[in-house]
Amino acid sequence: MKHISSLQANDCFYDSDAPQDPTILLWLLLFAANHFDQQGDYGKALELIIQAIDHTPTLVEAYTVKARIHKHAKEMDKAAEEYEKASRMDQADRYLNSRCSKYLIRAGKTEEAEKMMAHFAREINGELNVHEMQCMWYELELGLQYEREGKLAKSFAMYRYIEQHFDTMYDDQFDY
Repeated sequence: MKHISSLQANDCFYDSDAPQDPTILLWLLLFAANHFDQQGDYGKALELIIQAIDHTPTLVEAYTVKARIHKHAKEMDKAAEEYEKASRMDQADRYLNSRCSKYLIRAGKTEEAEKMMAHFAREINGELNVHEMQCMWYELELGLQYEREGKLAKSFAMYRYIEQHFDTMYDDQFDY
């Protein structure tokens, strides 16, 4: 924390007079935010990540770290909101879109998650082709969310898709 304070005040480390690149402060803030997140000090982690975002508001990783802090603090709505911000910054990034979908599902926003998945999954007969793609993480998250909502038939349907994928994989072993 001494280095962060010194970099913010003097643009150099506390034990040096040599000026440092401004990105060093940014990455120290991200590292420290991750550290405090892992320690369970979510308030301190959020304080540091907000400083990082204020320093460089175009860094996608800062928003993903902030989302993860909110997730660990059990604030899924805020976590999904941060991933949506990150996803809007780079809409062609499948990783960001898929993570955003996952966080939206966990926040109970299944319709928004489906719209996000539509960025990289085609629609066939009015449905996304996630089942053809064997996108099991999506089916599992959706199944768990439907279970939390008490929609057991929909939940079972998602779990059944996963079982079918494993059956297909097992059967495919005989082809080789």
